[in-house]
Amino acid sequence: MSIEWRKEYELGINIIDYQHQRLITIANEIDAITQRRETGNDQLSPETEKLIETSFLNLINYYNYHFTIEEMAMEKCNYPEFSDHQMAHDKFVEKIHECYKKYHKQHFRALHETVEFLNAWLIDHIMVEDRKYVTELSVVFSSKSK
Repeated sequence: MSIEWRKEYELGINIIDYQHQRLITIANEIDAITQRRETGNDQLSPETEKLIETSFLNLINYYNYHFTIEEMAMEKCNYPEFSDHQMAHDKFVEKIHECYKKYHKQHFRALHETVEFLNAWLIDHIMVEDRKYVTELSVVFSSKSK
């Protein structure tokens, strides 16, 4: 159940749109790995396990990077909903860590749940929460290019 980037996801802030595309790519990589599962077997090969570990690490690191960029820009422009947005980011990070722990216990089933969560959360977050800051953050990022 991979996600395809759509024009409607664009916020018009190049750096943020690029990061959102990258996050979708990472989620799609995890989804692709789950498709490689040995038929009829819930166990994953050591090679696949290593790919999943790397993908989770990439996911966590890139989300941390993305959230840091967003939050620094929100602070710079005194975004009025900063604390709510930051709280949503914090809850997401907690959930991803839960998914990672669950993966170590339930393997394949937990991966499917993780991919479903990532896809739903990311699209909803972009389309609802991130759209709220476009006006304020556009000013911050456009002033960097001048």
